[in-house]
Amino acid sequence: MTKQTSYNHLFQQVYQIQTHSASKQKKSPTIAELAAIVGDTEEHILECLEFGKDVLYH
Repeated sequence: MTKQTSYNHLFQQVYQIQTHSASKQKKSPTIAELAAIVGDTEEHILECLEFGKDVLYH
């Protein structure tokens, strides 16, 4: 799995969690909460969000 594919997969998971959480709890989860939910590090969550931002706005 390439780094881009890995970030894309993680971004999709994180985006779904954020969307679901925002609609149910009226707030976005913290980076630490996202990391715990998907079983990854906070650093990877931040990197995938940066990757996703670049994909969404280009």
